[in-house]
Amino acid sequence: MPANTSHGLPYPLGTDRVMDGDDAIRGLAEALDPAASPAALAAQAGWTVQSSSCWKLGALCIVTASVTRTGADLVAGAQGNLTDANVCGPVPANMIPPERVYAVNFQSSAANGGGRVNGTAQGATAGLITLATMYPGSTLASGAALDLYAVYMLA
Repeated sequence: MPANTSHGLPYPLGTDRVMDGDDAIRGLAEALDPAASPAALAAQAGWTVQSSSCWKLGALCIVTASVTRTGADLVAGAQGNLTDANVCGPVPANMIPPERVYAVNFQSSAANGGGRVNGTAQGATAGLITLATMYPGSTLASGAALDLYAVYMLA
């Protein structure tokens, strides 16, 4: 009888029959291969999403998106802060953290910065990818393409 890691990944035990090894390896491969259920993100106001994916492997969450700014320019203040800019989402319900996770990194030809995945504590914005900071004084102009990614663990 195979066992599972704390993150739900199956593995064979020393007492498992060798002839069942293929089933154990298949179980592990299926647990690690998220291709069966990647999720896409919806664009929020002022953005279009060219491509996106959300993957969950046990407690590990991976989110990627390529987006284009269609709204007004985003300008970072003197400290690099942005007025919260919801870009895309929500991530699937089983990937929404309980609190904000500052795990989003983004880059474009014009600006780099960071953001977060909003948690359930943020109510209506739960699961949205939000930009929060850029290099002080930088601008992300309308029409700018941006790649973002987040990698985080759920508790």
